[in-house]
Amino acid sequence: MSYAQILRSSRQPGGYEAQFAGLMPPEEEQQPTRITSSRLKENPDLATRTKDEKAVQQSSRSTQQNQDLNKRIKKIERFINGITQDGFADVLTENATLLSETTALKDKIEELEETLENMQARVDELCKERQVSTIQNNPARKKRAMPQ
Repeated sequence: MSYAQILRSSRQPGGYEAQFAGLMPPEEEQQPTRITSSRLKENPDLATRTKDEKAVQQSSRSTQQNQDLNKRIKKIERFINGITQDGFADVLTENATLLSETTALKDKIEELEETLENMQARVDELCKERQVSTIQNNPARKKRAMPQ
C-alpha cells in the first residue's frame, strides 16, 4: 500500500481513522436514580430482595463490561496487526529515509548557494582588477544584453 493510499484511507469511511474510532468505548449510558418507596422501607424482606437483585445485576453488568473490554482489546490487536500487515511501518521507515535525504539535499543547496555567491564576488573582484565592466554590474547593459 502506497503512502498516498494510506493517507486517503485514513480519511475515508472504513479507513484507519474510522477503524480506530470503532475501537473506542461507547458513551456510557446514565442510569436513572431510583427513589426508594415507602413500601420498601416498611417491608425489610422486599428491601433485602431488592439489594440481592441489585447485586446480581451489578455482577452481570461487570461481567458484561469485562466481555466488552476483552472484545475491544481483540479489536485493537487486530487493528495493530492490520496496520503492520498493510506496510504502515514500511511507510514510516520510507518517510524517515526521505526526510533525511531531503535534509541532506537542503544542506547541499545551501552549500552551492554559498559557493555561487563566492564565485560571483571573485568575478566582480577580477573585473575590477582588470578594469572590465560586466553585464551583471551595469543594469542598462544587462537590459540590452537580455531583451524581453
